[in-house]
Amino acid sequence: MKQAEHIPRRKLDPLFVHARREAIVILVVWVICLAWTTAVYWTWGLGRSPEEVEMYWGIPDWVFVGVVAPWVVVDIFSIWYCLVFMCDDELGHANEGLDLDEEVAQMHHADQDRVDD
Repeated sequence: MKQAEHIPRRKLDPLFVHARREAIVILVVWVICLAWTTAVYWTWGLGRSPEEVEMYWGIPDWVFVGVVAPWVVVDIFSIWYCLVFMCDDELGHANEGLDLDEEVAQMHHADQDRVDD
């Protein structure tokens, strides 16, 4: 039986690590809100007669507690998360014109070689 070769682990780019961490946090918050909304709907929204439903600003209590309140909490969390927790990463030096200049110079040099032949 062949032994597996030791494959060295590559160091992950810090941009990828930060983006992955931020995506995981957002996904976890989304799942928590989904679970909250589903639980409130399941326990308060189903099987109640219209007389048992209380209204908040014209909205049924289970909608207010299960949908509106989580949206407000998530909006506040998102603003805090984006302004405080997320960080800007250095993307490196932009070499936008350098490759193009080199390519144009090579094309010009090739054109000159054809003219000289």
